[in-house]
Amino acid sequence: MTGRDDVTNMLNRYFPALVARNVDGMCWKKFLARELALSLGQVPQSAPGCPGCEDFGYCSGVNSALNREAAPERRGFPTH
Repeated sequence: MTGRDDVTNMLNRYFPALVARNVDGMCWKKFLARELALSLGQVPQSAPGCPGCEDFGYCSGVNSALNREAAPERRGFPTH
């Protein structure tokens, strides 16, 4: 797989209900880590490897939705 679009296409094919739950357009790694934590009754935290990522500030924290709107071309977020 070469990027987010390939992952999204694969997930759409095999796990469409999972894709439908990602209503905020979160990065898949973060979304899956969040879903796993919630399914185990745990508080969601950063996905493994995220704190060291160069995009950590972009996809994490209270301003993540604002960041996506400010830079919709990054990470394949829809531009609505």
